[in-house]
Parts: sequence; structure tokens; C-alpha cells
Amino acid sequence: MKLCSEASDSVMELEAFVEKMMILKKKSVTDQADGTLSPSENERLVTVQEQMKDIMSIQKHHQQEFMMWRNEIKINRLNLQLNFLNWI
Repeated sequence: MKLCSEASDSVMELEAFVEKMMILKKKSVTDQADGTLSPSENERLVTVQEQMKDIMSIQKHHQQEFMMWRNEIKINRLNLQLNFLNWI
């Protein structure tokens, strides 16, 4: 008798769990129909946005390094031209 009672309780818990999952599934479908993102899609979007920010900051850093290098080359070239003029 005790086993039957435990089994009955387990079945009721399982039914309650399934009911909750069905409600969540319906809510997810409704959210998708409204155009809002589900939590997992939102997390993925946030992750992609963070990756894009990282990529942009790296690109900006490399661009700044390139500009410094380019300016240094221009200064060196100008110095060479001035040195050449001094020799003339």
C-alpha cells in the first residue's frame, strides 16, 4: 500500500512538472510570435554583442598602432629629406 501511495505521489509530481513545462512552452511560442526573444536566444545575443565589442576594441587598438607607426615613418622620411637637403 505504501508503494502505491509513493507511486501515486510521483505520478502527481510528474504531471505537475509536465503541466509547468507545457505552460513554459506555450509562453515561449507566444513570445516568439510577439517577436520577443526567449531567454536562451537573448543570452546568445548578449554573448555575440560582447564578442563584437571585443573585436571592435582590438581593431581600434591595431588601428591606433598602425597610425602611430605611419606617423613615425613620415617623420623619419621627413628627417631623411631634411638631411639630404643639408648635404646639398
